[in-house]
Amino acid sequence: MKKIKMYAMLVFASMALVGISCYKDSNTTETLAPDQAGERSAPNCTNLTAVFEDAPIGCACIPYPLACPLPDDVSELCSFGAPAITVTLGNYTGTLSSVVTGMEQSGNGALHFTLIHYFVAGEDGEHYFWTEDQAVCAPAGGGPATCHLNDVLDIVGGCGDFEGATGKLTTHGTVVFDGGAQPCGATFVPTGVINLDLRGRICAPNLQ
Repeated sequence: MKKIKMYAMLVFASMALVGISCYKDSNTTETLAPDQAGERSAPNCTNLTAVFEDAPIGCACIPYPLACPLPDDVSELCSFGAPAITVTLGNYTGTLSSVVTGMEQSGNGALHFTLIHYFVAGEDGEHYFWTEDQAVCAPAGGGPATCHLNDVLDIVGGCGDFEGATGKLTTHGTVVFDGGAQPCGATFVPTGVINLDLRGRICAPNLQ
């Protein structure tokens, strides 16, 4: 029974950590700046880099299904991940969220996840894009409360100025769970913090 409980704690904790891969608390604004000074992006493209320290993880919700435009009867998908926080992406200030959508375990103890990240900006939320992610949570050697995270985020859709958006982002970091829990729909999810680096590039015909 103890082994089952420990395994369940590791699985749930690891699911939460992956979804938080791009966040800080709701009162903090993160700026995603040009990748390197002196480099110029191609027209309608932006190179991105960001560093996140002690970003909280927990329950997150995004509109679902995601489409351009969002359907009138859109509902919410809530899961392990990162609640919406304020970020600045190029010339757009908005909110960024993520949720875990699936998980598998490999023989070496690593957990493989699928996720969605969702960025929305504009006074009426008319500019938004979303990603489909493949992430791996590998044991960090510090016990089940610590995990190394690598996530690849493919931008797959957008609306408004992000209509036709393409690009890829990557994140690398370490997650530490604090032993707490947070309600998320009909269940509870673990809480903790993540430290990571994000890099990538986004392009769209109408990107400002």
